[in-house]
Amino acid sequence: FTKCLFTFFGTRLYYPVALTEDAKKRYEDYVKAHIETICANAVRNREISVLDFLCASKLMVQSDLDKCVNLAAEYEWAEGGVQILRLKKQYFMPITAKDRYTFDDF
Repeated sequence: FTKCLFTFFGTRLYYPVALTEDAKKRYEDYVKAHIETICANAVRNREISVLDFLCASKLMVQSDLDKCVNLAAEYEWAEGGVQILRLKKQYFMPITAKDRYTFDDF
């Protein structure tokens, strides 16, 4: 089932184009219900683009990415761990005024 889910996710589920509102809701509910399996397979197969898609689509939450970081460490995928932390910063950590700088600072 898990391999089937990921393969299916890599096709139609990865490109939810032109869905009706009802179909979109069912799609989102399905992905959210299976997010741990999808994320685990994405990390196992080193598919950072899947995680990026899920974050950009707001289908996963920060705690899901935290689990992905741990899985990346488990699978000895250091580069993936770094990329997942980048996604976490990009999608879940707001940029504050302190994080920005202007040329007046020089």
